Amino acid sequence: GAALAGAAFEGAALAGAAFEGAALAGAAFAGAALAGAAFAGADLAGTAFAGAALAGAAFEGAALAGAAFAGAALAGAAFAGAALAGTDFLGAGAATLGTGAFDGAAFFAGAGF
Repeated sequence: GAALAGAAFEGAALAGAAFEGAALAGAAFAGAALAGAAFAGADLAGTAFAGAALAGAAFEGAALAGAAFAGAALAGAAFAGAALAGTDFLGAGAATLGTGAFDGAAFFAGAGF
């Protein structure tokens, strides 16, 4: 995976982008178009996805401690096996995720829905 910690992708058009296994801790994707993007196994600790369009995005096995999805569109996104300590989903479209979206995910103290 690529080393992109702290990178700025605000408002970028990245539908279908492949970020599997990437080091993206502290990156900013606020308002980005990321439908179908793949983040499986990526380090996304503290990453900002506020207001991002993430329909169908894959976060399986990703490290998402402290990540923020406030106001993001998450229809069909998958978080199976992800580490979600302190992850903020408040105001996000979490209700549209569907059954199994969080199978095997580690929900630790501080994750907000």
